[in-house]
Amino acid sequence: MSDYGTTLGRAGLAYGPGHSPVVVVPHASNPISTDGNGEALVARGIYVGVTGDITGVVLGNDTAVLFKAVPVGILNVAFTHVEVVGTTATNMVALY
Repeated sequence: MSDYGTTLGRAGLAYGPGHSPVVVVPHASNPISTDGNGEALVARGIYVGVTGDITGVVLGNDTAVLFKAVPVGILNVAFTHVEVVGTTATNMVALY
């Protein structure tokens, strides 16, 4: 029999509300945040405080993708990196 409590708990970790906010500092090569081993963490989404473009590396993609005219609010995309070139949105916070 499946342990639904554990399954729902894992789903909550993957799809529930964001936690552990980290200020996004766009960079040419550094990830938004890393674990204790230096591996890039995957943000559940990014809160955008001032509208603009976001160029970043999305989970499952090795190249940067441009999101044009992102409005204020939460962009529900799993980012690992936000590039400095091509990013005009500001006051961004990654949610993990």
